[in-house]
Amino acid sequence: MGNELPFGGKVVILLGDFRQTCPVIPRGRKADILNACISRCKFWAQFQVAWLTAPIRNAKDPALASFVDAIGDGAGPSVDLSFLTRTTNAEDIITFVYGQNC
Repeated sequence: MGNELPFGGKVVILLGDFRQTCPVIPRGRKADILNACISRCKFWAQFQVAWLTAPIRNAKDPALASFVDAIGDGAGPSVDLSFLTRTTNAEDIITFVYGQNC
């Protein structure tokens, strides 16, 4: 953009849940993962953080909500995934990600 501003002065909107979106650091320790989080980025102070005030995540799927909360609370090293639906069919995956009308 011809300037030295973070992201070239463009507005950047990030969405996510810090309990779900930890970076993957191969063979990384907890400290390595925490240090790789976006909140440790040199640009972090320039972000404006907005928080949800009502817990709406997974409201229609209590089993998934409990699973996600357990992960966020440090569950592991093994986590029961038996309640998740599985598929190896590429069309099923594409439909799930992009919907029926793509």
